[in-house]
Amino acid sequence: MKSILTCLNPEGGILLKYIVIVVLLTVFSAITGCDEAMQVAGPVMPEPADTTENTETAEPPTTIGKVKQDPEEKEEPEDPADPEPKPPEGSVTYEYINGVAVAEILPPTAWVLDFPGPYREYTPPESSPEDFVGRVCMPVGGGPSAGDWAPADYVAPVSKVLVTITDGPRRGEQITTGADGYFLFRDSADELYLRVEREYLEPKEVIVSRSRPTVLQEISSNRVFNAAYQERERLRPRNAPGTILMELRWPDAIRFILESEKLPYGLSYGIENRSPDPALAIGGGYASAVHKIALYNSPEDKGRISYGILMHELAHARQHAIAIINGGNDSSNWDNAPEGKSYRVAWEKDLREIPEKHWLGTLDKSDYFTSSLIENAAEFCALYWKLGMGGSHVYEETWGGGIQKRAPNRFKWCQEHLNQQY
Repeated sequence: MKSILTCLNPEGGILLKYIVIVVLLTVFSAITGCDEAMQVAGPVMPEPADTTENTETAEPPTTIGKVKQDPEEKEEPEDPADPEPKPPEGSVTYEYINGVAVAEILPPTAWVLDFPGPYREYTPPESSPEDFVGRVCMPVGGGPSAGDWAPADYVAPVSKVLVTITDGPRRGEQITTGADGYFLFRDSADELYLRVEREYLEPKEVIVSRSRPTVLQEISSNRVFNAAYQERERLRPRNAPGTILMELRWPDAIRFILESEKLPYGLSYGIENRSPDPALAIGGGYASAVHKIALYNSPEDKGRISYGILMHELAHARQHAIAIINGGNDSSNWDNAPEGKSYRVAWEKDLREIPEKHWLGTLDKSDYFTSSLIENAAEFCALYWKLGMGGSHVYEETWGGGIQKRAPNRFKWCQEHLNQQY
């Protein structure tokens, strides 16, 4: 006993103190049937601190079972009423080949907007007779993107559209559309001048009315007005009073075509879903009846757009405008217009004067292009417009002298009839 007391004495050594404490705590733990005593006591001997950094294996600090958020990276709660995915950072991106933009990659948000669903009915917001209730939508019915799940004239509501009054005593007043696409201005006039804007969609300045369809505030001088088309659109349910239709934003790389060439009034473009079949996944079309270009994508393409196809369809839209000017109804009447007849002369002259081995590949040899003057001209216009995107050096390499040397008469035709000069 004396030796034990001697060890407990401060001068007798610290080690035995820890041994006695551990023994007593172990006995207490065995009696209570838990390990609370050890948790209270902590480690028997303090371990040396690890001064080395290990950022790969270190466990993040937790609180109530959840990883702590960085104060600057707080996660916003999702709104269950608005399941639309958040737009990614940045803007539209492009693919380049030898310095020339050849494809546009649309963000997922724009992709979802063009394929909304499932179809559902929305109830307009509560309002009084003095309030103006309008709606922003995107047309999707009547095409492959709609399928069988929506009526032919269905228009999908577009959320998060900034609607601004641009004229009158309430100029500058703004509101944002909800998931149902509706906007409401209290105690409003029967007619409003508005600007609608949303990322990835083409902005519009329109005049909305309680009693007549929506119209643009200004019509560009190069837009050709088709009275028959306008009357047909006025009678369609989707163009009801107060409804504003929006489409995908035109790529900036080809905006020079929109601003300089004759094109139909109300021209727009969109993406239509097609099956993964390679024969159907790549392509496009221009619909004269609705003044719209459709670019066909499979789900795997995720919005990839070929500028060549888009320019080709723009050329068809231009042919439609020229046909209207010359008394025709749609692009199929273009070859009988003076411009179409002039192109035939230039094409035939190229084939006579240029050796066959120097002809423009499929454009002058494939059945598809050689059987149709309209298709051949649209494709040649697309090649010409690509020069405006900085593609001259590519065509010098690809076509062994470029379209200027291998198709000089059609190149001269473009310089005479198209506004862009290269």
